[in-house]
Amino acid sequence: MPPCGRSAQGHNKPMKIGELRSIANDALASAGLEERKLFVKGAKAWCLPGGALTRFFQPQPYRRGWGFVFTGLMGLEIPELRQWIVQHHLTDAGIFHHSFVTYHTLNDADRSNFMIEEGEPVPVDQWAAAIHHKLANLPSTIEDLVSTYRAKPERLGLLAASPQAPAWRFLMHWVDSPDAALNIPRSNENGRIVE
Repeated sequence: MPPCGRSAQGHNKPMKIGELRSIANDALASAGLEERKLFVKGAKAWCLPGGALTRFFQPQPYRRGWGFVFTGLMGLEIPELRQWIVQHHLTDAGIFHHSFVTYHTLNDADRSNFMIEEGEPVPVDQWAAAIHHKLANLPSTIEDLVSTYRAKPERLGLLAASPQAPAWRFLMHWVDSPDAALNIPRSNENGRIVE
């Protein structure tokens, strides 16, 4: 594992962000995640295989003068909901244009574990294992997701935080009655969500 800020080729040059992305992607693959699109015309992400839900991580690492921050989006996509959106609302996915819910890992309490200073070894294998663990602890079926949200939303962490409430309210209505007339929440021109 190359030290942060030093090229894997052994040169005494700072590691570039592309090199960090490359070794991080290799580590995510070794941890059992698969890189694929979240849905047709959707963004690529590293997904935990198996289950009716797509549990994913989209890396967004960046370099600072002092080292690297390995961050990104942690999220859930619901393929069955996506099919319903495409069938009844075509390309107007409202707040679900990217996925069902996401949060940025810089908001995680353990975010300092994903920062590395210049000259320190880059623990990409530990990062990948931690990401895999977070995803594996999320429900893998719609039924489990809904029951977890209703009974113990704290188990979903920041995916169930208050900014995500419109998505969850919609899901609860959709699960109870997936009527084609259900209105998808949307952001208005001021950024407020209209349900």
